[in-house]
Amino acid sequence: MTGAAAPADVASTEPPGIPRAATSGPHGRKPRRLRVAYVNNFPVAPARLGHRLGRYPDHHLYGSNELGAHLEVEDWTLPAPPSRRGAALGPVAAQLAVLRSRPDLVYSANLGSSFGLALAATLPAAGRPVVSLCHDIGRSPTYARALRLALRSAVATITLSARQAQVLVDLAPGASISRLSWGPDLSFEPFRAVATRTEPGDVLVSLGKTRRDTGVLLDALEALRRGGMCVPAVVCAPPGIRGVPSVEVVSPRGAPPGEPTTYLHVMPYLRRARVVAIPLATDAPYVGLTELLDAMACGLPVIHTSSPHLDIDVEEIGCGLRVPPADTKAWTQAIGALMSDPEAARAMGLAGRRWLETSCNSRLFGRSVAELVARAL
Repeated sequence: MTGAAAPADVASTEPPGIPRAATSGPHGRKPRRLRVAYVNNFPVAPARLGHRLGRYPDHHLYGSNELGAHLEVEDWTLPAPPSRRGAALGPVAAQLAVLRSRPDLVYSANLGSSFGLALAATLPAAGRPVVSLCHDIGRSPTYARALRLALRSAVATITLSARQAQVLVDLAPGASISRLSWGPDLSFEPFRAVATRTEPGDVLVSLGKTRRDTGVLLDALEALRRGGMCVPAVVCAPPGIRGVPSVEVVSPRGAPPGEPTTYLHVMPYLRRARVVAIPLATDAPYVGLTELLDAMACGLPVIHTSSPHLDIDVEEIGCGLRVPPADTKAWTQAIGALMSDPEAARAMGLAGRRWLETSCNSRLFGRSVAELVARAL
């Protein structure tokens, strides 16, 4: 849209200047810590416990740990509405409960389940300032209208993709949109253990579930087999997909009861990996980033389908290869090159881990979130 302001690009490494206290009353009464309501669409308490136990990386807490170093953070879970009709506002009762708790600010790590909080931010009596993270734009006109209002009502909206940031700017001119570099938890011991192992893995691993072009990957593995190169692989695919010799197909699944994450189930596969493959469907916006970052945190090279929504340039960093969408020949060549040269694959993987240490990780992301919150407060 002509005249729309470009999104801010935040990548600060300096400690944030968050207000540490607010006066609680006259006559010198003890100041209180400012309170932030942190909301997400999955159970936050098990995730936070999992992180403390070393079972869950903190990048899926989206910077709230950094806020907790300066502010009082209260966790809230706002599940996705059960019907599309309710998606325009999100879970109303849960959002009203957040407002009744009277926080100084709301930090929503999932704007799609907290539209009501963003819209209420403009109400002088009930509303609270909102900083939100937008993961997906959605496709329905009703969702787009609600999103536009929410973007204009929020103090700031975070996005993880430059392409998405520009879409949001065009959708809601004048809204405060910031693209932040979201990165993995490099202190997560399971990641570190893979990155520092002495023996290279021998398996190609592809574990993503959403909007994946598994067919092109299996075609490439079959082409390599017919050419005399049998590549052992672990591929996440729905039941009933055609088999390829040497390929172990694992079914998509969520976390078991009581567990906040599937990471403990994913890590055994990553420990065996030499290369991580991310075959994306041609109509797959805003997916693949988590798998890419996890692989880089493990010091593993990546082959992925080119996508304008992934800002990390694996070829410029030297940690992987990009292939055109639905290009079996390109996949075949890329897999053959990295799986046949473990030393080169290892060097590429470690280059990715080194880049994350200085340019893109959960600690840097948390500081950038804290800076946005400081401005809002």
